[in-house]
Amino acid sequence: MNVLAIGAHFDDVELGCGGALARHAQNGDDVFVYVATVSGFTNQYNQTVRTSEQALREARKAM
Repeated sequence: MNVLAIGAHFDDVELGCGGALARHAQNGDDVFVYVATVSGFTNQYNQTVRTSEQALREARKAM
């Protein structure tokens, strides 16, 4: 079975349905995740808090 999870931000999928996705993966299903936005951001002083590249690395590790 193919399973697709869609989230607005990187951690939405992990927090929202990570357990269900892990169960599907354990059962041999193909799990795919689509994230609609990048999660890099700056603070109110325009200082980078997290780059988009760093957010992507974190998301891949979490997945």
